[in-house]
Order: sequence, then C-alpha cells, then structure tokens
Amino acid sequence: MNRLLRSFAVCGLAAAGSAVLVPGCADNNSSLFITAVLYDKPPQCVVIPDPTQEALGGGLIDLAFTKSYLAALLVGNQLTSRGSKQTLRSETSRVTLRGAEIDLTDSTGKELANYSVNGTGFVDVNRGEESGFGIIFVELIPAFIGETILQPRINNLRSAPGASAQTSDQVVAQVRVFGSTLGNTDITSSQLSFPITYCSGCLVDYPLAAIDSANTCNQVATDLPVQGCRLGQDDAIDCRVCAATMDICNKVPPPMQ
Repeated sequence: MNRLLRSFAVCGLAAAGSAVLVPGCADNNSSLFITAVLYDKPPQCVVIPDPTQEALGGGLIDLAFTKSYLAALLVGNQLTSRGSKQTLRSETSRVTLRGAEIDLTDSTGKELANYSVNGTGFVDVNRGEESGFGIIFVELIPAFIGETILQPRINNLRSAPGASAQTSDQVVAQVRVFGSTLGNTDITSSQLSFPITYCSGCLVDYPLAAIDSANTCNQVATDLPVQGCRLGQDDAIDCRVCAATMDICNKVPPPMQ
C-alpha cells in the first residue's frame, strides 16, 4: 500500500516558472492576493482561474522522483477598474505577473532559504463587487533547493537509528507574487503560507495485485490506475510504472511496525 497517504486535498492563475534571482516590487496586499494552490487533478490536469476549483491544503514531494515542486497559484485582483468605453479610456488595472518571492522555513519557523522564481501570468480586473482572478505557475521548491537543502535533510533523517523508509519532514513555503499593472505600476501580493511534506519513496503505492511471491512488484503494467499529473508530486505512483528502472519501486518494503 502507499506508505504515506496524500492527505492535503481540500475545498473548492497561465505559465511556467523557472528558478532565477529577480527583483521584487512594492507591496499592495489589499489589492493583489493569493487565494490558494489549485489541484490540477488527473486525468485532465487542467486548472482554471476560478475560486470554486479544488485546492490543496498542503503539498507532497517525493525526492526519489523529482527535486522541484510546481504550484498553480490562484491570484485575485481587487484594483478598481479604470477603463471606460464611453470615454475611450483603456483599462490599466489588469495585472501582468512576472514571478514570485519565496521564504522557505522548516516546521519550527527557522528560515532555510529565501529566493525568487520567474513565472508568467495575468490577472483580470475586478467586475463590480467580484475580484478578478488569474493563474501563475511557479516552482515553490526549485530543483536546486530540493537537491541542496531537502535531499540532505531527508538523508540525515533516514540514517537515524530506528528510522524507516516512510520517514518524511515538512517545510513551509511563504510566497508572494509580483508583477505590474497595465498602467506600469509595480505590485506585490499578500503572502500565502503553503506547507509541503517531503520524503524519498513515500509516494510509491504497492497494490496487492502487483506483489509477486518474491515480494517484489510485478513489472507487467496492466490495468494501471490514473497516474498523477506530475511524477513525484502530490499523487501516488503505482510501483509497476517504475519497477523496471528503480529499486525503490521493485522491492516491496516491510510493513511499518
């Protein structure tokens, strides 16, 4: 069975992010805000800028498969509309997003890293009493952070006396997005705190039908369940998907004591 259940999906903006250092901008917390991290649910793997979409209460990254965590941030815009067809005045309150600033802390609040990542997104202006919404995809955990900070930490935890393959830990990504309005005013959003659990091999699922007499995962991949949208992030991985190439998938671990 899956050794660590994905337990963060909760209730019910387009672009790709890459890790680089970029400058920030002035805060405007009441005008631009991050509502949630949307869940791009398989098999469609599509998110839309709608606050009723399913969101995540926290993330999960398996470092055996990926070192980065990509998030779809739902961003709201409460800037007052300035456009007018009657006076031929263009709308300047829409926001073009350029990236995000992230402060990564451990579960006790100690800062592990502070960095910025690029991204591309667009947030429409509000309509009446309703905020405008958009999506930006950003790497809350870039690959170099997963490799240099998270992987050594999980290795140390797993090497401790009495530790098991199910060992995991948690970080909190405190994220702000930034960009500029069409009127060329720089703007930074309010902050969203998003917990991310990290582990190594904990997302691998071992269905009873896949386990053979040698206690290994049968590599014949038939009738597989729908796989997650990003390998190693948030969703379980059927052991038959990776048994031929990874020992962690092929060898079924002993049950937890």
